[in-house]
Amino acid sequence: MELTQIPSRDHIYARLFEAYVNGESLQALIQLTADLLLNPIIVINVSYQIIGHSNILEIADSFWLDHIKNGFCPYEFIVKVNTLPCVKEGKRKENTYEVWCEESQNKKLVSKLKNKDIPIGNVIMMGCKRDIRPEDYTILEKVAALYSMKLSEYQRPTHQRPQSVYYENLLLDLIERKHLSGEEILSYLELGKLTFPSRMYVLSMNPGNFNSSDCSLDDIRDNCSYLFHRFPAVYYREHFIAVCDGDKLEEQLSKIQEFLYTNHIYVGISRCFRRIEDFYKFYQQSLKAITLGRCACPGEYIIYYSRVQYFEFLEMADYPLDSDSLCHPYLLTLKEYDKAHNNNLFDTLYQYIINDGNMQKTAADLFIHRNTVRYRMDKIQELVPIDFSNIAEISNVFISYRIMNYLGEKERHKL
Repeated sequence: MELTQIPSRDHIYARLFEAYVNGESLQALIQLTADLLLNPIIVINVSYQIIGHSNILEIADSFWLDHIKNGFCPYEFIVKVNTLPCVKEGKRKENTYEVWCEESQNKKLVSKLKNKDIPIGNVIMMGCKRDIRPEDYTILEKVAALYSMKLSEYQRPTHQRPQSVYYENLLLDLIERKHLSGEEILSYLELGKLTFPSRMYVLSMNPGNFNSSDCSLDDIRDNCSYLFHRFPAVYYREHFIAVCDGDKLEEQLSKIQEFLYTNHIYVGISRCFRRIEDFYKFYQQSLKAITLGRCACPGEYIIYYSRVQYFEFLEMADYPLDSDSLCHPYLLTLKEYDKAHNNNLFDTLYQYIINDGNMQKTAADLFIHRNTVRYRMDKIQELVPIDFSNIAEISNVFISYRIMNYLGEKERHKL
């Protein structure tokens, strides 16, 4: 295509503004832009939903043809795109930026859609029919501004400007900037008509190790929609992030527990909080719950930060930790006896403590007879002067067990 066939910048602006003033739809404006720029145009919101595109026959990109057919970009694609250096750098800019990747021979220009300075999507020009010119950067910025004006006209937001756009942008802004002023948060709440529960938890879901070939990231999002407070979760750095209603959390978690365990998906849950301004602190707790919980609670996939928070002290050590050096003297004695006599007093005492001294439950957990438990407990009390009526002493022994288990799991996983 000869570049001389492309209209001048002023002509493009005049035609688009005339169409806007005449009340043309967003779709009509998109097609007109593509016709004038001699390249396809796609418009997406911040959730990567396709909200408009030009003639599909002119889009020579198999990835985007599939996305248009589905109406949205799958999370696998979103994750990969967001790792591209050009996208990372471009997101930090206010103006138009170029995107390219190995999988596509077409370069793309991206310009942000905004509503009162809050990003609500992107305009993408595909370099399918002709190469991108330097002046296209400025033109696409003007196009994005015009489309933003058009989207702001919608009195009843549909998929072009859903509340979820403001919800997602608020959470992402709180994550990346760590703190927003009261005025900035109020702006999000008013523009998006957002409300939050009086008691909230931040929930982070890590699908990185799910093991089902039939399960995609979109399946995870759909199956876990029970958890999300009115809006879908935000996907950020390999985690789904959501704010959950504290009064409904337990009930909602029970609905997807089997799905999480089947697919080996970890969920970290923060402590309860009441102000959305504090989101970042509790978001960090939800991530730490997953990291610490893999060693503190092996075999569990729903992990509360409140259950594992004290293990953070172990992670703060600036030297390698030796589990024996942190082990209670009573437990070292039992370990030595077990090694010398091929017995299992160490594990028996642990099960006895976590079962609150119930010999029947202890026997069931160890798959031994109740009399065997009784014999072992008598032997334990011969070897160590443990006082089961002393809460402080039993607490110290139990904490020692948990620390040893944690460090043992950490060593096993080489974390």
